[in-house]
Amino acid sequence: MFKLFMGCFGNGTLICNSAVRENGDYKKIAHISNGGNITWYVPENEIPPDDLTIIKDTAKNAKSKFKKDFEQHDKTWQYYYMLNSFNIDRVQYYLSDEYKNSKDFDHRLSEMRNYFYSIA
Repeated sequence: MFKLFMGCFGNGTLICNSAVRENGDYKKIAHISNGGNITWYVPENEIPPDDLTIIKDTAKNAKSKFKKDFEQHDKTWQYYYMLNSFNIDRVQYYLSDEYKNSKDFDHRLSEMRNYFYSIA
């Protein structure tokens, strides 16, 4: 039995099967980050196709909204926000002279956004 339940708790959307209980809670199926990235807690083939479509569409919409909201800020704000969001190894990579001298700012910003969206 499968009954899709989605709850927004501030750090994204928790996807559960409300027909199954584990430790007193609905069984966790997946988590969609605010940036639209999905973390699966069960194999996708255990989810009914219609519900899987709903989950993936929800993630796609979250990613689209996240990108739109983020890109409304000016480029300098985006650049510094991302540098403050990355781990130190990634920051050092993006700030290295070799990387900075190999590409113009807009190209670097685009690459940084792609990475940022993949982890958001």
